[in-house]
Amino acid sequence: MKYVPHARSAVNPVERVPDILMSSISFSAMKPPLKPIASPKQPSLIWEESPVSESPRSERLEWLDESHSSSSRPPSSRRSPQTQSISPPSTGLGFHWTNPIEPRIFDPDEVSPANHQQSSSVVEEQDNRTTKSQLQLFSPNFPLPRSLDSAGQRRNYAVGFFFKNLVQMPRSKDSMRGYVEVLGPMYVNAKCDSILHQATQALALASLSNGRKSPLLRVEARKIYGNALGEIGLAIKDPQVARSDEVLMSIMLFSLYESITSTDESRTVWTRHINGAVTLVKLRGEEQLQNPTSLHLFRAVRASMQGRTVEDFPSVNGWKCDADLGVNAANRLTMICLNLPNIKYYAQDLLSRDKTSSTVIDMMTLIRTAKDIDSELEHWANTLPDFWNPSTKMIFTGEMFDDKEFLQKAEFWPGPVHIYGDLSIANVWNDYRVSRIFCQAVILGCVAALPSHARTEQIERISQQAVHITQEMVDDFSAAIPYLLGYDIKSRKDGVADTAAKATGAYYSVWPLFVTKKIPTVPELQKKWLLYRLYHIGLTFGLSEDQVLHMAQKHVLTSGPSFDYEDPGATLGTGTPQDIEGQRSTKFAVNGTGIPDVNFDIGPSYAGLLPVSSGANETKELYFWFFPSSHSNVSDEITIWLNGGPGYIDQPVGSGFSQGKATALGEYEVAEQFLGFWKNFIDTFQMQGRKVYVTGESYAGMYVPYIASVPMLSYAQYWQPLLRLNDTFIAKIQKYANDIGYTKFYQDYFTFPRTEHMPIPPNVEETNSPLRGMIQGAAVLLNPCFNVYHITDTCPKPYDPLSEDYWKPSDPPTYFNRTDVQIAIHAPLGKFSVCGGKNFATKDGRDNAPKSIFTTLPKVFDRTPRNLVVGGALDMLIPSNGTLFSLQNTTWRGSLGFSKPPRQKLIIPAPTGQSPSPNDPGASGEMGRWVSERGVTFVDVDGAGHEVPQHNPSAALRLLEVLLGRMDVNEGFGGGADWSVKIGD
Repeated sequence: MKYVPHARSAVNPVERVPDILMSSISFSAMKPPLKPIASPKQPSLIWEESPVSESPRSERLEWLDESHSSSSRPPSSRRSPQTQSISPPSTGLGFHWTNPIEPRIFDPDEVSPANHQQSSSVVEEQDNRTTKSQLQLFSPNFPLPRSLDSAGQRRNYAVGFFFKNLVQMPRSKDSMRGYVEVLGPMYVNAKCDSILHQATQALALASLSNGRKSPLLRVEARKIYGNALGEIGLAIKDPQVARSDEVLMSIMLFSLYESITSTDESRTVWTRHINGAVTLVKLRGEEQLQNPTSLHLFRAVRASMQGRTVEDFPSVNGWKCDADLGVNAANRLTMICLNLPNIKYYAQDLLSRDKTSSTVIDMMTLIRTAKDIDSELEHWANTLPDFWNPSTKMIFTGEMFDDKEFLQKAEFWPGPVHIYGDLSIANVWNDYRVSRIFCQAVILGCVAALPSHARTEQIERISQQAVHITQEMVDDFSAAIPYLLGYDIKSRKDGVADTAAKATGAYYSVWPLFVTKKIPTVPELQKKWLLYRLYHIGLTFGLSEDQVLHMAQKHVLTSGPSFDYEDPGATLGTGTPQDIEGQRSTKFAVNGTGIPDVNFDIGPSYAGLLPVSSGANETKELYFWFFPSSHSNVSDEITIWLNGGPGYIDQPVGSGFSQGKATALGEYEVAEQFLGFWKNFIDTFQMQGRKVYVTGESYAGMYVPYIASVPMLSYAQYWQPLLRLNDTFIAKIQKYANDIGYTKFYQDYFTFPRTEHMPIPPNVEETNSPLRGMIQGAAVLLNPCFNVYHITDTCPKPYDPLSEDYWKPSDPPTYFNRTDVQIAIHAPLGKFSVCGGKNFATKDGRDNAPKSIFTTLPKVFDRTPRNLVVGGALDMLIPSNGTLFSLQNTTWRGSLGFSKPPRQKLIIPAPTGQSPSPNDPGASGEMGRWVSERGVTFVDVDGAGHEVPQHNPSAALRLLEVLLGRMDVNEGFGGGADWSVKIGD
């Protein structure tokens, strides 16, 4: 069985085999469908009102049984000798494709300077002809075929429509770079119910619904799209499946779906799809370069991500790792443009700064960088083979008038009219022109911002040259518009209608039209003409203005360089911070309903990596997850949570998801890096002027208890029943503590009140206590699941996806190590570890800064009105008594330590309408002890281990409320204040 195209004929409907509308492609080796639409021998109703029936000679695809001779087929199914002798070009991927779009052919008898003095009547006649052609596919008045009354039939029809009108195979491999160019063979080989089939069907129905203004088709497309999204979410949980070509192609089709549906929501979702595709490509690594289809998808994604700053690819050569694999001309252009998004964001930041000698030097450097890239682009154009160069079909010398009605119909701009080898080549040329225009925009923006004394004669020449190059690029594009919009093109010789060519050419025109109409140096009349060409596309293809503009900004079909263009008179250099930073923050948006294993919407949040400085080559980045609050009292504040979450920052460099080589020697360098990150964060999310609250857990709080191991003996004695340590062992460790002086030291200096500082014991290291090792070793022997971070853990240990990573090899992986989780929260792919590695660049990998308990912390206490230090009663790693011991030997606001121990009860209120639950440490009731003096509060939380918020979330929330000043410490911890936020739902 195979697909064979044949010409339409007037066969009796009951004798005709079923048609499959994929008329622009043929397959040399096609597998039979898993669920054939109909047997070749069964009668089927033909599609009497099918749009392609209006074509002079439409190719159709049908199933034919090879066991029958050609003489047994209906006469209409026999291919002419001319058709049979045509061998469709190979894509080099084992898939043969009949190009649906021939080179643009202008009729010399009809297209000549004499025949194109642009009068209203001539233009009106041509517009009518174009409109009639497009009505066959896009008119709301044109009915669907009567036989398409089922969802399956509509999907098949839409898929045929999509491949016929949107999927173009370039005539030359040199211009291939878009992902839809390999969609055909992937679609054929995929299962009927696969994610790829669903993604293609959703996109096809959405394309058809746009032209027909059909709510039914739009709803049906959305339903299939939603189902495919759900299945892709399950698929990427498996790292092996997540690496497949089918998953990556489906996500790219999702991005195209969001581009053509064009809603406010779809713009954010489009970004998420592109981000997801980039993440998967990084996950696939260099192995994908060995497979032709995978390599093609890699290059397409690489080009598509240029709407955002370029992320690092896990290869020695980064995103240029395929440079030795025969990169064609189109992809060479992509590689030249790879850094343009970063240059854009750097230029925006630079031109918004105060003008100092330093920024002037930076502007001069940026001008040179832009000129260097522009020279590379020019060299690219000068080294193309001859068949890439356009030819001039005619010179239009007609006069242009500043009249709205005239400009709406004017199809030529005065000057040459160019034709190209095919649409793909023309499209790549226009991407080249837009890239050069962008380089000139950067140059002109910097020149305009320079102070008068820096604007030398050489700088003025550079500025004039930039204006000249910009106009040259716009004029060349204007010369290509008639070709792209299909003016007077003939139908293919084999009968394929020219509507596909017009639709594809219009799509290719949208982005450069969007860019060129905004350039301030272009003559106003030419900008108006470009703008009306853009409107013409929307009117012809049934697209709203918003859809056209959105499609322009998300140029995803061909994977051309799609950075956001801004001219010097708009955002670049003179835009408001809100304009600039709004664009920056969008890429960090997290889908609140897409967090794996979380069955509720977590609300708006943003996550990702930001560098620790503004340097262009900075490689160190801190990971963050930011939750904006909707609470009425928090419009002027922000809380930093170090190494915890959700809503946290992984620092220093090297911890958690943060990236880069650890270079800090101690806390001073860590603080410097954090402040660099914090500036970038504040700028990105427009948080200037906020009150800042800093919180931390684990090592972020370990700077306080310098000698937390000292009270280990008292800790073991207190929790002896829980740890199941017998009296003999307790006596043994008691003797050891007495022999080394721990017992006397503890008794002498852990007192209330204190009158003098304790001496620092010699040779004390907080992690090398033999006493700790003895106690912990005995606990593990009695309880194999003993957890030093939370000593009540026992076997069997229930699986909690949000829990810590203390699992045996056979247990489920840590939540943050799952690929689907890392993709959902914009985290870098790779192994995540809560602890491990060297985060300091010292010889032993440890922090060499003076301990904050003796230096920084007392100063913080003196200057800050509210300070909370919290310990978990079940934490053996840093016992809460050890923390309190340290505080007792710290001086703040003129006095040493607390005057009394923490004996006040910590009372956590129940949610409104509920009673306290003293037996539930995570709900309400008495949950610990506290003491507060001179602006410093110490709290010992019952039921909590090392991670207080994880083990006792209600207590942690009340702690945060007090820290933020929502209530007085006595009311908050004494149970007299209700919650400041709604809880318990």
